[in-house]
Amino acid sequence: MQRVRAFESVEGATPSPLAIRELVGKKVDLWYMRSPKNNCRFVLSGEPLYLLAITLEANQQVRSYSPCGTDENPDNLDTLVPQLCSEDLAGAITKYYTVRLRGSKPRRSKFQDVAEKDGIRIITDEWLYDQRILIDNWIFLCAAINRVRNSHLFGEVDVLAAAVSRSRSWSLGELLALPDIDKAKILGLVASMLQSGTAFFNTASEPLTRNSVIRFGEQ
Repeated sequence: MQRVRAFESVEGATPSPLAIRELVGKKVDLWYMRSPKNNCRFVLSGEPLYLLAITLEANQQVRSYSPCGTDENPDNLDTLVPQLCSEDLAGAITKYYTVRLRGSKPRRSKFQDVAEKDGIRIITDEWLYDQRILIDNWIFLCAAINRVRNSHLFGEVDVLAAAVSRSRSWSLGELLALPDIDKAKILGLVASMLQSGTAFFNTASEPLTRNSVIRFGEQ
């Protein structure tokens, strides 16, 4: 099992790599991530934790998520420690643990039993691999949202509203070809709508391309 932790920026200041290395060790890879859903930055230690965060960005039932603080002994590898906690639209809290199984059947059975109890989920590298299309799409969509997070999108909102009044379904390529828009801004706007549920495309099963058809409005 790989022990990993998460850290949140404080007042806009991201913890330095050297400070985090003292807590997680020198061999763990660090991932700096700006979360569009939480409007803040995280530092995530270990690739599985970063990929889990991307799946939470994609989940419309998740209102927010954040690192779970822990004071447990990081040297005790047999102790499960939650790395992220999420709150869903109903206010229910779920704690997440990321685990590298590496084909260990006894551990796989034990973690599966724990995952079924009391708002706890065990996220394995095998589960994350099964989400690879979703993850690839949302790495791209999160980047699109972050790219224009400080930009005014009023013009793009007006152009998109006029387009949707003519048709509720548009390919991504058609949206990028609309007149009088900035391509990065319209892409960021559409990505935000996909995250909020006001636009629809099955990001879990199909790679998002210029030919992908996006539907707007109620399901």
